[in-house]
Amino acid sequence: MPTFQERTKAQFAVVYLTLISVIQACVLGYFFTQADLVLAHLSMRTALFLFTSFLLIALVWNEYMMWSCMVRWVLRLTDSIMPLLLGVLQFGMIRSITAKSPAYFLVMAAFLGASLVKYRHGLVAGGREPENVAVLASLKGWNLMSEWLLVAGIALSLLAAWLDARFDAGRGTWPWAAGLVAVFPVVYIVRAIRYWRFVCPVDPSGAGAGKG
Repeated sequence: MPTFQERTKAQFAVVYLTLISVIQACVLGYFFTQADLVLAHLSMRTALFLFTSFLLIALVWNEYMMWSCMVRWVLRLTDSIMPLLLGVLQFGMIRSITAKSPAYFLVMAAFLGASLVKYRHGLVAGGREPENVAVLASLKGWNLMSEWLLVAGIALSLLAAWLDARFDAGRGTWPWAAGLVAVFPVVYIVRAIRYWRFVCPVDPSGAGAGKG
């Protein structure tokens, strides 16, 4: 008879993805609401904030989906709090799109910091389960790269906040700092594409096509 832990781990992907999907759907709905308000008088700065925010929503869901495919563990309270915290910080970022201050960059730095904590938690929690050890060992270099990308993103966001305060002085018109942070999700998407090609290489002969 399956133990409680075995039954809980068997439901890992369903629970894990359902929770993050509900939260990200709420964030996406708020994003569209805010975007509708600014489209009529869109500036380069605002457009870059919209671009960055949208990609980060997609990346959050993609990261959760990747983890649910790779590993599983017994979900605890931390696994409920972290996606909610990420959602709150994303709401803060989207709310700050029209702010004439470095608020967007500071909230983005907090969001990436929480994402780094979440990533470390996944490595630790997943590493406790024997069935995940081999998978995590094979992806050690990729996981390290992801952590350093998040650290670089935090530094980039804080630099952008300083530059915005220094050169825009609360006018809300300077686009260059917004362009700087827009680099992060683009680089992370490149990492995600290369990661999937590493984990699920495409068969150039097409021999795997049609297999269920």
